[in-house]
Amino acid sequence: MIDDSFWREAREVVQAEESPSAPADHAEESTAVVRRLFAKAVQCAGSTSALARRLGLAYSELRTYLAGEAMPPEEVLWRALELVIEHRKSGSAPTG
Repeated sequence: MIDDSFWREAREVVQAEESPSAPADHAEESTAVVRRLFAKAVQCAGSTSALARRLGLAYSELRTYLAGEAMPPEEVLWRALELVIEHRKSGSAPTG
């Protein structure tokens, strides 16, 4: 199970620039947060293929996370979150 600290930090990162409507339940909210997190990570990496390589994932596996069809392992979620946070700290504009 993914701990609460991940969800707090991920929500802060993805909601800093967006105000989506509130999802109906925790699972729906988690899926929405993961989709937005991975969309931001794609921007930071420059492309979906570049993010897949950086995270050590098959392109097809990453696409399921981007589509909200599957929940990534905790390790992958943390790596994607760290990428977005590092990108923000560096002041870099999204690539692509």
